[in-house]
Amino acid sequence: MTTKKLNSPLTIVVVGLDKSGGHRAAAYPADMTETAVRAAADWSLKIGRAESEEALKLAKDLPHGSLFPSQKFEPPSIKRETYDALIKNITCNEPLAVTYKNPWDMIEIGGTVLCEEDPGEGYYVCRVVGMSKDRKILTCAWHGYPKLPHFQVKRALVGLIGVVK
Repeated sequence: MTTKKLNSPLTIVVVGLDKSGGHRAAAYPADMTETAVRAAADWSLKIGRAESEEALKLAKDLPHGSLFPSQKFEPPSIKRETYDALIKNITCNEPLAVTYKNPWDMIEIGGTVLCEEDPGEGYYVCRVVGMSKDRKILTCAWHGYPKLPHFQVKRALVGLIGVVK
């Protein structure tokens, strides 16, 4: 597989060591920040921005991160010298972390969640059929049991299924 090189003026860099101590890194264009954040989390690597001239030059020569979209793939190996230069030159700051959305805010009517009937009895699949104006109380129906009454549950107490994008 060949790897593309980036020519983005602002590049997101995912960099770090793998479990065996190997040096890994990939670069993403700024419009793929959320993908880069997920990849960094999947691979347990650091994330930063290439902002200085030296950092942009280094990032430009890294493999394009979108070719390694998830934890199913190994992040690309890089030379120790490149790794050291990246760590020294990239800027790690908070704005990258704010790309995560609160998953509970993504629950919609018609969505699927997990709810407990009784504490300690396990979670069961439910469908969201309504919610309060502040979206903190959900009205749910047990999946597969249409005759059972609907019930209300605090949003923070449900398990999430397929809402994180």
